[in-house]
Amino acid sequence: MADFIYGHWAVIETLRASKRSLEQLILTETVEEKGPVGEIISMANERGVKIKRVPRRIIDDLANGANHQNTLLRVGPYPYADVENILSVAQERGEKPFILLLDLLKDPQNVGVLLQAVAFVVSGTLAVATGAPVPEAGEVLAGLAAGVGNAAGLLCFYRATQLGPLSLVTPIGALGAGVPVLAGLATGESASAVKLAGIALALAGTALAARGPGGQEAHADRSAAVAWAAASAVAFGLFLAAMAPAADGGVLSTQRLAGPLQNADDPTRRARPHRRSGYPRAVGHPRDGRRSPD
Repeated sequence: MADFIYGHWAVIETLRASKRSLEQLILTETVEEKGPVGEIISMANERGVKIKRVPRRIIDDLANGANHQNTLLRVGPYPYADVENILSVAQERGEKPFILLLDLLKDPQNVGVLLQAVAFVVSGTLAVATGAPVPEAGEVLAGLAAGVGNAAGLLCFYRATQLGPLSLVTPIGALGAGVPVLAGLATGESASAVKLAGIALALAGTALAARGPGGQEAHADRSAAVAWAAASAVAFGLFLAAMAPAADGGVLSTQRLAGPLQNADDPTRRARPHRRSGYPRAVGHPRDGRRSPD
């Protein structure tokens, strides 16, 4: 039974990995062959994937009304590896195998939680074994702020991509890199004219992107997308600004403090179950007896 992958980034990564059988790329009739869509078409042609254009309502139905960005990829089942394959690869690399067994796992988000728990335990063990000093109160707060900022930034960014096109959301989210610069200026650091000019150009470009026409990727709530993208920029900026003082307490301490929070609300680690089939929508789902266009 076929699965359906939708959205620019998901389709691009699936084509790039080529782990599944790539059966058909389905596009809406009106989407233009430029930007991410142009890259997707080029990758599909290189891999011999059939391309078909259909009315938007068909992709709406196959994606269950999700924000598919006019792009859907029909693929075969995911080729999971068995234990023998894992042990064989470890032997070929001359490494001791490390296998985490998960039984009766119903919520895919738990995988991220478990991995973070493993990272927390390992970093804590290394800190004790190496005699790493206990971080000061300011370093603890900075580490916690970095974790909260990264988690909030991811949440806001992915919410923005649900409401608006990547061509709008990405440049706004990238402004988060300017938050540490502004924080430095506020604390008395100086900036060269070139740096200030770069900040001004970034703000001007973002303003133009926010006001520009949506074209084929127009979304109903563009202003909300801008607001969520701006919130993600602020949150990512908090993460970048807080990591420096947090790292004063050591890399291991930073991982222990910021790590568990960084992915606490990461929507990329949470697959939303389909109402009837139970398949995760984050990777596409079979459509209960409905077929995609041949």
